[in-house]
Amino acid sequence: MHAAPVHPARPRRRTAHPLVVASLALAAVTGGCSGSAAPAELGTESGQLVLVAHSVHRGMLAVRSRDPEATGQSVVDAFVEETLIEDVRASTGDDGRVELVVAIAMRTLDDAGGYGEGMVGACMRTTATTGSADGAVGERGHVTTEEVDCPDGLVPVREGVEARIVTGLPEGSDDVPLPVEDVDMTCYSGSGDCPGG
Repeated sequence: MHAAPVHPARPRRRTAHPLVVASLALAAVTGGCSGSAAPAELGTESGQLVLVAHSVHRGMLAVRSRDPEATGQSVVDAFVEETLIEDVRASTGDDGRVELVVAIAMRTLDDAGGYGEGMVGACMRTTATTGSADGAVGERGHVTTEEVDCPDGLVPVREGVEARIVTGLPEGSDDVPLPVEDVDMTCYSGSGDCPGG
């Protein structure tokens, strides 16, 4: 793969499915220096981080479902807008392939299922191939997501605390689906249970 670095612009609006936004809004990432502690195996205290890792994969699938022919910076911008993750390391291939590496972090969970004091984190790489916008599933490209070592300068951080790196997060590999429509937030109920009455 030809490494052509691209730098994402800041998102202008949010179009993500609410579940994707809710999961990824939990992951605050900033740049910094790599920690020296050895990675630990994923444990029960890392449960929320698993959800964020899944959301990275689902976010890229949603982006590609809407435009499987896009390449380069437009894919990066759409991913940033979809997931709200702004610190993205990206490279592109001559074949249109786009590879993004992001850092994710979450508070640990305690034995009672509440938030603990520590932070756990990891870096994920999601790679998307191009496909046909008019094609069926299987012809619209493919997305793979996997855990990787954090590159220099990309460190999982949340609330100003550098996370303890964990390993064993789930991988994803899926054909790009048909377009994922935005959720219709219009409420037609006459029962008075809609937002605002």
